[in-house]
Amino acid sequence: MAQAQKRTILITGCSEGGAGHALALEFAARGFRVFATARSTKSLTTLESKGIETLALDVTDESSIASLKAEISTRTSGKLDILFNNAGTMIDSPAIEASPAEVQAMFHTNVFGLFNVIQSFTPLLLAAVHSSSNPSPPTIINTASVVARVPMPLTAHYNASKAAVASYSDTLRLELAPLGIKVVTLFMGVVSTNIVKLD
Repeated sequence: MAQAQKRTILITGCSEGGAGHALALEFAARGFRVFATARSTKSLTTLESKGIETLALDVTDESSIASLKAEISTRTSGKLDILFNNAGTMIDSPAIEASPAEVQAMFHTNVFGLFNVIQSFTPLLLAAVHSSSNPSPPTIINTASVVARVPMPLTAHYNASKAAVASYSDTLRLELAPLGIKVVTLFMGVVSTNIVKLD
């Protein structure tokens, strides 16, 4: 399959040791053209060696999001088939003892960053709705967590951030369905990653 005919997917938070890294490898193995991102491309060297296109993205920085959108648009002629919002971070703390600054920083990554990435890249997904080379609807996948539904002690603020993602996705699904875009919420369980350390 020629690269131009491959379905395209942009995955955020692909640093080595994280779920996004494994996802990038799996999607590439399934024949997708993968754009793997992280705050630092140094953490993406393994993916690059596998032929995956790697780019820098800080989801908390609107200028970084805008730059990435422009680059992806250039590489794909303005279309994107799948946006996989995986970037996230986590803090462990009793609810009444957490650092407000750390909580706000986590929400900027897990929630507000996700909002901004979706808003920026939706035009590229819309452009792929009627693409003859795309048999499936363009799709947004948002990574939530089982703790959005089943609270876990000492992670109240993380739980809340993932509940916000789940609720947002539920509404986004209703709004984008008439436009031909599918929205999926991934309720991730316990997996072996470096989420506390990585984006």
